[in-house]
Amino acid sequence: MRKFLKAVALVAVLASPSHAQSNDIEATIANQFEAFRAGDVEKAFSFAAPFLKDMFGNPQQFGLMVRRGYPMVWEP
Repeated sequence: MRKFLKAVALVAVLASPSHAQSNDIEATIANQFEAFRAGDVEKAFSFAAPFLKDMFGNPQQFGLMVRRGYPMVWEP
C-alpha cells in the first residue's frame, strides 16, 4: 500500500507544472497579448502553439480567427 501511495504522489508531482514552467507559460501568453495590442499579428503568431501554426498556416489567417472568434484577445 505504501508503494502505491508513493507512486500516486510521484505521479501528482510530475504531472503538475513546475513554477518555472508556469512562469514561462504566463510570459508567453502576456507576450502574445502585447503583440495583439500593438497590432503585430506576425509576432502574436510566433507565440502560437505548433498545432495552431499548422492549422492556420500563416499570421493573417491566425489573426482573422482571433479577431472573429476572440475579440477580447484581439482588443483586450
